[in-house]
Amino acid sequence: MEGVLLTSFFLYTFKRLDISPKLIKPHLEPLINFVGGQVRTNGVIELETTFGVGKLFRTLLVQYVLIDANTSYNILIG
Repeated sequence: MEGVLLTSFFLYTFKRLDISPKLIKPHLEPLINFVGGQVRTNGVIELETTFGVGKLFRTLLVQYVLIDANTSYNILIG
C-alpha cells in the first residue's frame, strides 16, 4: 500500500473520547514511515465525522487507523 493516503487516530486521543473498544476492528498491516521504519497499528475504527460549520457542513463515515505514537497531533486526516 505504498503511497496511500491514510486517516490516523492516535490511541491516546481515542482513550480520552470514551468510545467503546468493541468498535475496533483488527488491522495487522504495519505502516511504513517516511524514513522506512515500521509503525505497528492498533486496529481500525469507523466513526461519523463532521467537517465544516454552520450551514456548510457534511457528516461522513470515516475509517481511522489507530496508532500508538508519541505525537503532538490528535488525528491526521489525509
